[in-house]
Amino acid sequence: MATPKGLIYSLTGLFIIDRVAKYLALSDLSETGLFCCQNLVGLRLHLNEGIAFGIPLPPAISIILAAVVIFVLIFYLYKNRLSMATYFGGGLIVIGAVSNLLDKIFHGAVVDFLELARISVINLSDVYILTGIVLLLTRRSK
Repeated sequence: MATPKGLIYSLTGLFIIDRVAKYLALSDLSETGLFCCQNLVGLRLHLNEGIAFGIPLPPAISIILAAVVIFVLIFYLYKNRLSMATYFGGGLIVIGAVSNLLDKIFHGAVVDFLELARISVINLSDVYILTGIVLLLTRRSK
């Protein structure tokens, strides 16, 4: 992933994996789910109508807010000379946000399917966004 082309291929591949996982969750998972490791990890379909952490927000506002955040981040990444790791972190945030935005537009809710300790249900997009934030914060602190 040392080249811009490799970065684009990597992010595109991760985006496709996320979209396929969400498609499979919608078509094959139930709301009761499948769990292992003493119910620490499981697969369960959950449609999150809120924003992060299930915070309620009217759909139109959450869609507009997500679109603005995506646009601002893409503009920032495009206009600045940054390290490849920073581009990758920003790219992870963008693909995660775009995928969740597509869920909101087409399903009226974000498709979550990874349940953690029966406390939270997330998806790969959420993992991408969190990983991207960590990458940006660690690159910024250097």
